[in-house]
Amino acid sequence: MKNKNSQHNPFVFGGTVSGSDFCGRGVELAELQADALSGQNVLVLASRRYGKTSMLGVFRAARKQEGIKCMYVDVSRVLDVAEFADEYFNAFARELGGVERAIETIKNRLGFNLSFSIKQAGALADFAYHLDVGVKEKQVSLEQVVTLPFSYARKEKEPFIVIIDEFQETAKLGIEAKLRSYFQTHGRDVAYVFAGSKKSILLRMFGDAGRPFYQSVKTMHLDGIPGKDWQGFIAGKFADTGKKISSKQISKIVTLAAGCPYLVQHLCHALWSIVSTMVHDRDLGQALDVVLAREDYQYSMSWDILSLTQQKMALILAAEPTELYSKDVLGQHGLVASAAQKALAGLWLKNVTDRIEGGRYTFQDPFFKLWLLKQKK
Repeated sequence: MKNKNSQHNPFVFGGTVSGSDFCGRGVELAELQADALSGQNVLVLASRRYGKTSMLGVFRAARKQEGIKCMYVDVSRVLDVAEFADEYFNAFARELGGVERAIETIKNRLGFNLSFSIKQAGALADFAYHLDVGVKEKQVSLEQVVTLPFSYARKEKEPFIVIIDEFQETAKLGIEAKLRSYFQTHGRDVAYVFAGSKKSILLRMFGDAGRPFYQSVKTMHLDGIPGKDWQGFIAGKFADTGKKISSKQISKIVTLAAGCPYLVQHLCHALWSIVSTMVHDRDLGQALDVVLAREDYQYSMSWDILSLTQQKMALILAAEPTELYSKDVLGQHGLVASAAQKALAGLWLKNVTDRIEGGRYTFQDPFFKLWLLKQKK
């Protein structure tokens, strides 16, 4: 049992979470498991801060407990094909579960030399590998590296799952067609989970008939986590630390944050720090002010990259007008319908807004909307 007098804030935000810090996603995890184990490739789409990477981590941990190979490669920072191959190789090597076995397997199947360095991280050694190949062999090594999970699955006669996070970054490398040609030959032996937070890019990669990955996956959208999943999670965290919050207050938090994991946990983190024993309604407003102040720099940066017309449309959206394109609404900002439509498209491409059912738009980050309304006062 946890110490009720503990002074450690029980809410975590700003990074990946697991275990008791992870909330919800039971439906999505079960669906992803069923798809992956049947060899179905899946695209996981989520706005930033909606817990995509945390969910994938929980998914991977569950597969490892089942003895199923499930490698995770993050390509968010790759700058060229060589770096992509290195990251992919590192992920595969880690999944094999041992340095010696990794080196032996890669040498036997790839046939070129390896060099590796050791980076000391606390008390643990973190092995980082680098493919030692020449410029002429880079394209060959790419095919060999991305084929490793398939070769392993065939030899060991067991399934292999590959998670590629922030997959949209491969679009800038000019290897979409190559990757598609490699992956499509792997059949059900390897299931690929492509994931990313830049939805505008990913939807074009997988939805444009002229792109290599067109209609090659099942798509999973990660929306906010429902209030019913948050109720016990939030109430339990407060109770375990000797504090109390009502179900109505939890519902208000979830509504304000639209169920976004980062925002819900951030707001609860601020709220927990404010109250001593019991949450009062006035505390919610104070906690929200704290969060918006913390996010001010980030939101200011997001605002500054928008064009003037896009800024005007963002303000219009934040006010939630009944008729978005009415002359009265647009006229107050000196806009016409054609300019408004172009600005909305730009806000979507910059991952500020989302298109939702009925052709309507909403903010990907609901607190950005609250920040805008606060700035306008």
